[in-house]
Parts: sequence; C-alpha cells; structure tokens
Amino acid sequence: MLCVLFLLLGVPAYAAQFSIEIPKDAVAPESEFVADVWLNTQGESLNALEGRLLFPDALEVAGIRDGGSVVTVWLDAPMSRGPGSISFSGITPGGYNAERGFLFSVVFRAKEEGVAALSFEHMQVFLNDGNATPAPVSEISAKLVISEEAPSSLSDVSDTTPPEPFSLALAESPVAFDGKKVLIFAAQDKGFGVARYEVCEGFFASCVVADSPYVLQQQSTDSFITVHAVDHSGNVRTAYLFTVRALMRYASYGILAILLCIGALLLLARFKRSYRK
Repeated sequence: MLCVLFLLLGVPAYAAQFSIEIPKDAVAPESEFVADVWLNTQGESLNALEGRLLFPDALEVAGIRDGGSVVTVWLDAPMSRGPGSISFSGITPGGYNAERGFLFSVVFRAKEEGVAALSFEHMQVFLNDGNATPAPVSEISAKLVISEEAPSSLSDVSDTTPPEPFSLALAESPVAFDGKKVLIFAAQDKGFGVARYEVCEGFFASCVVADSPYVLQQQSTDSFITVHAVDHSGNVRTAYLFTVRALMRYASYGILAILLCIGALLLLARFKRSYRK
C-alpha cells in the first residue's frame, strides 16, 4: 500500500488541488522511484492547467510518463528544461471533473543522502465556462529521506509496453497548409509517453521524424503510408494507411513479380531440356 508524505496547507476548499504521491518515505542513493502528480478538481469542471514541479539537486530525472493522463492535449508536455524543475501545460477539451485525475509521473534517481522535497510553483487552472476563468488552487507537496539505510530498490520502473494502437487519417482544407493533403495521427502510451513519430511514405522510402499534422510529400496519396510511434523506452507501435489506388498499385507490382518469376522458371526449364538433348 502506498505511503504518502504530504505537507498539508491549512486552507479552505479550492477549485483545484494538485498533489504529489511517492511510494515510500525513504530511498537509498542511486535508487529510482516514481512520483505521481494528481489533480482534484474539487467539483469544478476544468479544461486547462499549467505550472511547474520543483525538485532538489539530490534528485535527477530518469524519465517522465504521461500515458493515461487526464490532459488530452499537451501544449507544453512535462519535461525537465533546467535544473530542479519540470514545466507543463495542457488542455482537456470539454472539461474534466473528478476527485483523482492522473496528470503524469516522474521517475527520479536519488544521487546523495539528505532530505528531498517535491513541491509546485506557478500553478494555474482555468474553468470550463467558455471564458477560461482562472480559478484558485491549493498544493500538496511531498518529501522523502535519502539514506544508505533505506532499501536499495523500491520498484520496477522499466517500461516494456509499446504505445496503444492508433489510427491514421488524411485531411485536406483549402484554408490550411496551402490546400495540401496532411496526415493526422496521435498515439497514447501508458509508460513514459511517446517520444517521437516516424512517417514512411511507400514501402522502400526512408522514414522521417515528424509530428501531426504532417504534410504528405506524395500528394497523390496513392502510396502505402506507415507511421511508427516510439516511446521513451524504445518500444514501437506501428499504424498503416493505404488507399484503393495504393492497394491496386502494389497488387499490380505483386502480379508483375509473380509473372516474372513464372517466366524465369519456364526459361530455366527450357534451358535444362535443351542442355540434356
């Protein structure tokens, strides 16, 4: 059962409450542990948030997981952009209202003995009222002890599961991307989150790292399209898209290859008969 050390602020009810949850109150140097960040909307419907998670020099970030987050669109995905802080911002179209909403997890590695405190800074939330009205927040921080006497390993923080299955879609608008066809895609990952996407147009074309929406290089869209979603642990999930024209095109290639093989076999058989005579 998770043991959580919270530093409670003696304040009345707020529209949103951010909290940090850690598995134990002590870890050994060089050990890794997971800190989960949660959101309690306190009965309000919220559709946007932003802020920072602060951590001391005694800890370093080994990975960040945002798979399964209540935030459906990250404007600034959780990432350590400097010593001691992780910034993030995102939106949930349509709003979100629940007592316990998962935001993201951070895998920390303890570097040296001491007391490590985790806290928030510059936290903001906005109501789902059509006006993006700011709402007050409260924060529940956490701390743990880094000691040689603590267990050397707390939990398995490895990620061997690929991103969730996802689909590809084509879109075209005269008012966007100069009227060119674009590829739309998005994958969810329950582990450390999706690190990058690789788009491949055609069977033998080289893949390129790209984001959605992606402007197709082959605007005829009669090619076979493949997208690889790669998470931060290197696990891969692949999605495919092909049009009827692409299917007919590659089917004709296959038929041609079969006919060439048959012709080669007939020539080989005729050559063998001639050689025997």
